[in-house]
Amino acid sequence: MLSSWMMISKVRIIQIHTSRSRGLYEILALIVIFSQSVRKYQRWVVRCYKVAVEICVSYPSSLSKRNIMPPKKRNHAAAASSTSDPSKKHVCVTSADGQTGHLIAELLLTDEDYASKIGSLTLIAAHPHKCDDLKDIKMEDSEAEVPPVNVVTHHPGKVYELVSALKHAKTDVIFLIPPSSKDRLKLTREMIRATRDAGVKYVVLLSAAGADLAEKEKQPHLREFIDIEQLVLQTKGDLETEAGHSPCVIRAGFYAENLLLYNKQAQSTGKLPLPIGKDHKFAPVALGDVAQIAAMVITGEGPHGLDDNHRGQLITITGPTLCAGEELATAARDALNVKMEFEDITEEEAREILKAAEIDEAEKEYILEYYSLIKEGKTSYVSTHSFQLMMGQKPMQPTEFFQTYDEEFKPKSSPGKVINDLFVERAEHSGDDFPNVVATHFEQLFKDEDAFNEIQVLSVDSPPESIPSGSLVRFRGMVQATLSNDVYVLTFEHGDATRLGGWGLADKLEFYDGEIDHRDSNFKDRCSYWAVSVPGESAFIREALDGARPTSGTQDLGNSAGQATSSKEAIKSRPHKFPTASEHVGVQIKRSSQKTYTKNTFAFKPTEIVTFVGLFVIDGLGPPSIEDDEGKGPDLVPTINVIFTRQHPKTIAPFVYPLRLSTPSDEVYQASGHQSNSDSVSNDRAELVAWVAEEALGGDQLAAEWALIVAVARVYSRHPEILPPALTISSFPPPPKGAMTRPKPTLAHVLELMLPVTVFLDLPKNLSAWSEDAQAGPMSGSLNAEQQPKPTPHPIHFAPRSVDEDLHSGVLQLPPRTVLTILEAGVEEGMLSSQAVENLQTLRSVIRTQVLHYKYPFSAGRGFEFHTEFPCIVLCEGGKSGESLFLPDNEIILPLRAKTIDLGQTNDPYKSASDIKLPPAEKLDAFRRLICGALVGDAKVTQTVGKTLSDPKYIQADFVKERSESASKLSPITPDDLRLRMNVARLLALTYHESEVTEDIWNKMKTIEEARRSRLIAAVAE
Repeated sequence: MLSSWMMISKVRIIQIHTSRSRGLYEILALIVIFSQSVRKYQRWVVRCYKVAVEICVSYPSSLSKRNIMPPKKRNHAAAASSTSDPSKKHVCVTSADGQTGHLIAELLLTDEDYASKIGSLTLIAAHPHKCDDLKDIKMEDSEAEVPPVNVVTHHPGKVYELVSALKHAKTDVIFLIPPSSKDRLKLTREMIRATRDAGVKYVVLLSAAGADLAEKEKQPHLREFIDIEQLVLQTKGDLETEAGHSPCVIRAGFYAENLLLYNKQAQSTGKLPLPIGKDHKFAPVALGDVAQIAAMVITGEGPHGLDDNHRGQLITITGPTLCAGEELATAARDALNVKMEFEDITEEEAREILKAAEIDEAEKEYILEYYSLIKEGKTSYVSTHSFQLMMGQKPMQPTEFFQTYDEEFKPKSSPGKVINDLFVERAEHSGDDFPNVVATHFEQLFKDEDAFNEIQVLSVDSPPESIPSGSLVRFRGMVQATLSNDVYVLTFEHGDATRLGGWGLADKLEFYDGEIDHRDSNFKDRCSYWAVSVPGESAFIREALDGARPTSGTQDLGNSAGQATSSKEAIKSRPHKFPTASEHVGVQIKRSSQKTYTKNTFAFKPTEIVTFVGLFVIDGLGPPSIEDDEGKGPDLVPTINVIFTRQHPKTIAPFVYPLRLSTPSDEVYQASGHQSNSDSVSNDRAELVAWVAEEALGGDQLAAEWALIVAVARVYSRHPEILPPALTISSFPPPPKGAMTRPKPTLAHVLELMLPVTVFLDLPKNLSAWSEDAQAGPMSGSLNAEQQPKPTPHPIHFAPRSVDEDLHSGVLQLPPRTVLTILEAGVEEGMLSSQAVENLQTLRSVIRTQVLHYKYPFSAGRGFEFHTEFPCIVLCEGGKSGESLFLPDNEIILPLRAKTIDLGQTNDPYKSASDIKLPPAEKLDAFRRLICGALVGDAKVTQTVGKTLSDPKYIQADFVKERSESASKLSPITPDDLRLRMNVARLLALTYHESEVTEDIWNKMKTIEEARRSRLIAAVAE
């Protein structure tokens, strides 16, 4: 949301030229042009609030010696001059990837008056890709040239790189912006040292107003700016360097744009929540005003570098009006013509709101410290004299600020009202097809990903009880079951007009008063489903699709109510509908439209992953008229009246395959601009295998190699069967005994970090729980049936089953491409109940056939078949040949050969997720892009020439030769081995992001397969 800091009023970006004579200002231009960024960075949308005559005339005037010359209109003849003009300054702006630095850089490049004085602009940034848009920026309504831009990466600790960049650019002026980081002082000290060593003469520092009044113990982040000021000013007296001989310090007050952090609360509740007390005042300043002052000082000209009116100055700039909280709310009311009140909140409440802000933790602490400074009465002053002298006008008033950001603060229309207005507006389309009209309208409205991401998320982090009724929400879930269809009112007669029902509007009578005659109502069928949070969905996928979002508030279209819908106790969670004991959200889905995705299909399939977008309510389960024998109504459950839906790939978030052709914008899950070519894919893959081996498998790289191959397996064909091969890693050590709970293998934690959907199944623990009547069981690995189970809500069956016409989930009711990690190690003696035996049979069948049988009372035999697609990795102790005790003899058996296994140490195969040594964030991103990209790719055996297999018969000939050579060996090669090798070769190619099985891939497959067979033969012989 803080990208909205870039929504700076162009009243401050477009220069209003003025001159001063005898202390009086003569306004030569009165044009108010506001802009707001509706999406990514600066996509300026110009909005004219007043129509004025543009009088952009500039002429010389007699100014007193204390007056500051305003920017002159750029001489277009000079625009053609070379950027090597020695009279032009070579400017550097630090922290250009931040909001302030980015805006100032943009202003310097796009304002002709400023740009004409700049020979080149160097931008220093910790995240240089955030400055990419500045490299190709153009001036609006002008053919003038933009100064060349060079972006330099600030690598902490490498001061010599900064010195080299500053010298290479021949930097004259540096604008130092301390970064928003916990290491602000350290990083700024590096920049000051680089400035000194590079001999940059003119230094302008952006500091903080109020820092001199902050106490180091109470407001350490604020007080840091005083230390930074001292470091900058010290260089002026250093005779060993020319740096800093013409300094200037700009102290900016509290940015008014910080109020955007609370725009969701303003929209939903009509309140501005600030922890500043009721009577304490401050003067918020617009970031655009700060940018203008900075640009004026940077480009100022004088005999000593900077303008004599600027050099050596300590310029403090605040807003023009002191405001207490209620006065700020009054300004908002006057500007927006809506109800707005001030709410004094505690620091803890403010901290909670800031959790959702996309800013650095150090910046959050800075804001909280400034609030404390306000409460101490240390900000009750206004400092605008310098701004008025330099710019010829006052800084932006609070009312102007709220007018500029009116769309950010005004309450949004209720989504239900939007649908109703659409019905009235498009009366000719208000027939039976109107639900599809609504779906198309909202799909187009939220076609842009940034707009779609503004819709309120319904999830575990943003639960049903926190969301107001009537909100527009999005819920990404797995379809668990089809519920009974019901009838809803599409349209009905009310008075003399035809009114709209559907989406719960007629049931709630949201817009209509009086009696409704349903004799002329248009009734339609509606499909209903039960959907649950995606079982096993990885945290990095959730973060990529949902981001860090507040647990309450509004969404892009706002809410019709500001109160949460129901208490948690009143909402039925229905845990039997979820396959694991994990926390989740279950939702009743009611879909009026027959439009699913972009085609007319009517039904969702069980285990399908869908994002549902619609109106949220707490409603009765099933048709509205259903009552039980005691006359009680149905259970209240979270319900979404669906408007439109979105389909997902099997990786949930989209990934790119092959990586060498990708760009960061090709996928939702992005990784700091990381791109791969063929060599880097191989390097990343080798590092991934080594990391998995070291962290989870005792250093066994062959086991890590096979785990990676099996993890990307899929169903290639069912007729004939080409199913995911299952991997058994035998000789796997059992978990330590005596623990309160059986720990999860580290391999399961590692896979959760890499794959979109993974589920861990502890076979011994669960087998002890599955008796005929038990709801769950003890947490040990014993199979002793005499132990008393402890009731927990997770299901005790592997296969889903219908109970009283309600489909109960099973452990294996999971989305396609879920990778199962099954721990068999640690089994003890005991009896298996009949239910445990049935569960084992179900699991064996799924591994062998990739088919799961749902149990229905009216179904004969094994029930209805539903296809699955689960790559499986089994960890067992095994015998000499490595077979599992309970599961089928998997095609790929590999005895573990760890270097060392020490339980409780760094190479413990059961160490917790927090003990895993993670690679750097960028490398972890690369690992995810590699393996998740492989999940959506495909590799074929073609007849092309070159390094690919020029003739598929090559494989047959190679196999016949090898089979002949192995005929006399202990373990001869069989036709089944050929089928396995063909499958593995394709999977291996995927992990290298190759679109074809090449000879190189085929030979690599043979190498690892021969290594596996040799290890297995050796294990049997031991």
